[in-house]
Amino acid sequence: MNISCSIIADLLPLYHDGVCNGDSARLVDTHIASCGKCKSTLEEMKDNKLDSHMKKERDNMLENHIGKLKKSLIQGVSIAMIVTIITTFAVNFATSGTLSWFYFVLSGALLLSSLTIVPLLFEKHRGILTLISSVASLLLLLFTINYIVDDNWFWVAAISVLLSAGCSWLIVSIFGKKRS
Repeated sequence: MNISCSIIADLLPLYHDGVCNGDSARLVDTHIASCGKCKSTLEEMKDNKLDSHMKKERDNMLENHIGKLKKSLIQGVSIAMIVTIITTFAVNFATSGTLSWFYFVLSGALLLSSLTIVPLLFEKHRGILTLISSVASLLLLLFTINYIVDDNWFWVAAISVLLSAGCSWLIVSIFGKKRS
């Protein structure tokens, strides 16, 4: 019985992995004894050339998909932040003639972006850059509150935030080295 190469090509991965039934295995054995093309395909599978090629293709596809997902997420969050900031600016200025609570929203938006956009933008040193940007945003928020309330507690709060950030960085550095 003469079986086409396309049928054998469908059976070769199962044959290679040793999971096809006995009849299919005998059929493949008979075919590759007389077909150099299918035999060489099987040899490539044994050499893992095909597997490595498929793995590279899969990884490239995943990398492209993740890149597109990151890009759309960054764009979406950025547009939402810009619309929020512009709307808040307009409403606050129109209702009170000043920008009293606009700075709260601006500081909060910067804090949110430092926790969402910064980790997506940077592959290298992601953790430290996220920590620095979030601490800077939090300090800006504290300064804004201190300025509007017209009080003098900013430096106490700022030192607490900086010490907490330093301890967080130290803990992550110590435990991060032990994991790797």
